[in-house]
Amino acid sequence: MPLILYPAITIAIAYWLIHNGYTLGKKSVVSLLHGGKMKSIIFTANVIGLTMMGALSASYVTISTPLKFGFSSGTQIVVQDILNTVAPGLLPLAAVFIIYFYLRKKGPYYNRILLTVVAVSVITSLLGIL
Repeated sequence: MPLILYPAITIAIAYWLIHNGYTLGKKSVVSLLHGGKMKSIIFTANVIGLTMMGALSASYVTISTPLKFGFSSGTQIVVQDILNTVAPGLLPLAAVFIIYFYLRKKGPYYNRILLTVVAVSVITSLLGIL
């Protein structure tokens, strides 16, 4: 039954959409542009895009610090544990915002950003900070 029903429904919907698209044609595009619907579509696409960028940056940017402070009493304070209790993912969020504000202020100099991120990563790794 699914092998018969699915293609039949798909063909019927495709026929209806093609027929309506052909008959409405230019009128539908003009009504979309003049009716203000296009602004809401663009706004919705922007919100979805920003949500996706936030999700990607949260899942792909990983930064942690191995810094520990030891005291004479023998106790150690691990900086990453403190940052995780305040807000998990605070360092990646800070890195994303720093790059975002740089882009807003200076413009899209992607090569400069990439080289700066690589240089900061190498320097902080060698110093044992990040």
